[in-house]
Amino acid sequence: MSAGADPALVAARFHTAVAALVRRCCGLARERTGLATVALTGGVFGNALLAETAARMLRQDGFTVLRHRLVPPNDGGLALGQLLVAARRRGA
Repeated sequence: MSAGADPALVAARFHTAVAALVRRCCGLARERTGLATVALTGGVFGNALLAETAARMLRQDGFTVLRHRLVPPNDGGLALGQLLVAARRRGA
């Protein structure tokens, strides 16, 4: 790393900054909509450190946080969702 920065510290600060951005965006969305439930999904939330940090920050702000438990937050979950939509359209 340049300037002798500890890579672990740089990584920790990066994850904290991204989680803080998620927090800010959710706060703005709540101001506009009144909604206070957040679903952390998508491949980026497969990153345990980011997901845990963002969830903790959001809970501190009074959000209800939904996270994946049985289905992955990335392409596996997307594929399952597509399957459910297709089954619904076929009347299954």
